[in-house]
Amino acid sequence: MLSAGSKLGPYEVLGPAGAGGMGEVYRARDTRLGRDVAVKVLPEAFARDAERMARLRREAQVLASLNHPNIAAIYGFEDSGATHALVMELVEGPTLSAHIKQGAIPVEEVLPIAKQICEGVEYAHERGIIHRDLKPSNVKVTPDGHVKVLDFGLAKAIEGDSSATNIENSPTLSAMATRAGIILGTAAYMSPEQAKGKAVDRRTDIWAFGCVLYEMLAGRMAFGGETATETLAAILKSEPDWSQLPSATPAQVHVLLRRCLEKDPRQRLRDMGDARIVLEECISGAPKYSSLLVAPPILLAPRPWWRGLLPWTLTAIAVTAALALFFQRKAPAVPPLKLEINVDKLMTDWSSNPQISPDGQTIAYQAGNDLFVRNLDQLNPRKLYSFATPGHVMFWSPGSESIAFADQGKLFRIPAGGGPSTQICDLPEAILGGAWAEDGEISVSSWRGDMYEVPAQGGDVKRRGLLAPQTEVDFHEVSLLPNGLGLAYIVHEVSGVARLDALSRGTHKTMFSRKGWWLGTPVYSPPGEILFEKTSTNDPRPSIWAILFSKSKLEATGEPFLVTGQGMSPSVSREGTLIYEVPDPPEQAQMIWVSRNGKVVGSVGEAQPGLAFPKISPEGKRVAIAAVTPSGVEDLWVYDMARGVRTQLLPASGERYGFQPSWTSDGSHIVFSAINDIREELFLEAADGSGVLRDLMPGGAPQMSERGDYLAYTREKSAAASSEAGSTQVCYVAFNAAKFQSEGQPVCLANTSATDNSLRISPDEHYAAYTAEEGGQIQIFITGLPGGGGRWQVSVDGGQSPVWSHHGNELYYIAHNSMMEVKVATGSRQLSAPVNLFSLEGLHPAFPQFLGGSIFDISRDDQRFLIVQCGRNTARKNRRGSELV
Repeated sequence: MLSAGSKLGPYEVLGPAGAGGMGEVYRARDTRLGRDVAVKVLPEAFARDAERMARLRREAQVLASLNHPNIAAIYGFEDSGATHALVMELVEGPTLSAHIKQGAIPVEEVLPIAKQICEGVEYAHERGIIHRDLKPSNVKVTPDGHVKVLDFGLAKAIEGDSSATNIENSPTLSAMATRAGIILGTAAYMSPEQAKGKAVDRRTDIWAFGCVLYEMLAGRMAFGGETATETLAAILKSEPDWSQLPSATPAQVHVLLRRCLEKDPRQRLRDMGDARIVLEECISGAPKYSSLLVAPPILLAPRPWWRGLLPWTLTAIAVTAALALFFQRKAPAVPPLKLEINVDKLMTDWSSNPQISPDGQTIAYQAGNDLFVRNLDQLNPRKLYSFATPGHVMFWSPGSESIAFADQGKLFRIPAGGGPSTQICDLPEAILGGAWAEDGEISVSSWRGDMYEVPAQGGDVKRRGLLAPQTEVDFHEVSLLPNGLGLAYIVHEVSGVARLDALSRGTHKTMFSRKGWWLGTPVYSPPGEILFEKTSTNDPRPSIWAILFSKSKLEATGEPFLVTGQGMSPSVSREGTLIYEVPDPPEQAQMIWVSRNGKVVGSVGEAQPGLAFPKISPEGKRVAIAAVTPSGVEDLWVYDMARGVRTQLLPASGERYGFQPSWTSDGSHIVFSAINDIREELFLEAADGSGVLRDLMPGGAPQMSERGDYLAYTREKSAAASSEAGSTQVCYVAFNAAKFQSEGQPVCLANTSATDNSLRISPDEHYAAYTAEEGGQIQIFITGLPGGGGRWQVSVDGGQSPVWSHHGNELYYIAHNSMMEVKVATGSRQLSAPVNLFSLEGLHPAFPQFLGGSIFDISRDDQRFLIVQCGRNTARKNRRGSELV
């Protein structure tokens, strides 16, 4: 026992504050910082165990990185003689356990408490940290109603006595988290897998949260017994007494509890964010349906994803039979269909928008550059076609016998059972979606353009003329309404408003619109909803929503409601089978230095999610790069390599994404591109974050020339010629380095590629390297400046992301996952044959597609390459892309 007034290093003990399963807790004064703290003194037996102390210190270092208003912070360790203590944030107020001992908590008080618990646990889960011992005694509620979760993650490192008779406060049971057969957790709140001594993940915390939520509402534990053994038996064999829940408990919370307390972790709620969303809906009173009112998703392909410009990774494709069950309609029970795909062998590169056939029997998907189909009653997929590049629009024929797809600027169809492909037409611009109607008419929607129609058997492509260029940007993912009623599609307006529109027999109607939401992939679902994907500036995570649809009135009714808080790219068959992609939190990425022989020779900064587009400053001491904040929002960062310091350049707001930086010639400012209200624009910001952010012009993928006289960038042709809306070109413009502004008219190169939009000006500013399509492949070319005089091909077998050496006599680029080099004698226009410097296979690079820009950079002495390395085959891609590993 420590007495009041005693000292523990700089901490003066003020008095006891309670006891926990791993030691006495005291209130103390931090004499250095002038604040009160909680000091948890470790038991002597624990402190003498060097292995457990080392493990606890390691875990505490990780947990100290948690910074969230609903998580009690860990400040550090303090050792004083034989006394060892953990110093933590002092949280005023009683524990949740003390609240519950006074009786069940009213529902209107339970919901905000539970929501705050969710927010804290969700934050930690996104950082790979599991609580493992969530219970009412580890939750405090301050007098003003603020919730703090205590002892986050410490259960992994402590060992207690499993024989305690007070089950609610029983000490944490057992110790080595990695040793099979050892139980970890507190008896009354253990998940079944935890009670069996199996490995645990975030679903264990979700189970414990369900126990805590039930106990708040019912005033009694969900699973109890006189001994730990009886309690564990109840967890493994019994169900909670649902009749004990108060009658005022919302229906959504009833379902939430059942989903949290599923004994099979595969059928349990998979993400704490889904629980948070349901509670937010209940608190706000709208909408009346929630993401938990669904049959558990069936995983087809566990593996990592990321949403276009958000660097997440695809975890799964979820399938649920009989979508009517999603919305609590009366329907016969349909057994779930469970399938698994060996994604390591079958989905090794990039996947986008998996599509289920109208008859519900087959799934089509893309993996790498290949188009696959797989019957739901078979184990093995069949490859139908190989694309020139990854990521293409595809859609089924109404009879499920054929698939239409876009490739190399053309629209094709191919039998789903296999056979040669047939060209339907040349496409006027890049498309985002297609719908094949019963009458044989195909409609396609375009990126930054209008909607078109063409007969499935081939013929002339006709522009529908729906786009209003002054107010609308483009149409997304057109799909069919039932019974030949017409088409549903998404319209994005210049103002940032997103609309769900319908076209039927010449009548064009808006069914739903919302500013600040990004919408995509609308699909009709029986018996009467339209599902769509949604993200927003406040919540960049993709989710699937639905809105009720009246076929007789051709309009949506009511407000949108959530189907699942984690999902994208929904696809629904005629009878209601839904498939969708399921996102997972971002993987860590690391900037590495790679020598000319392919060896890793160093790193820059710390690992961080979503690193992309590194750009080294002119003096070679700093790196500008896009990355993701802990809250999942993209931003720009500057790393000072000499001092080891990183600076967040902008206040991450979620209003902009898709950042690509470039330095001004003096290194004082950064020109960067970002998408703002769905338009890509160029901005200028001081490299130290001071000054005022300046909007330069529409454009993307910027590169300042080394002398600072030119700014190269990409732009949509719609900015110059509305007749060519949807096409992209690469341009450059004179730049006044003194005034930090462009001058004169831009020069845009013809026949450039929308796939890798890269234009890179040579150090002497006499030449530019760029990408363009040639013979069905993206190749690297060089042209003279100014004016684009001449054109000669650099690459032989495709290439992307050209980067000049600082001496100007070499050009580097990526081809077939290898770093290539070409010697360039620009004066005589002599080029060497491309040389493969090294393979990128073993480096696991994060190379985005369809965003242009420099996906690597080179040191000032041209001897090292700066590359982003991350988890195996993880990559950033465009908004519609996903990564399957």
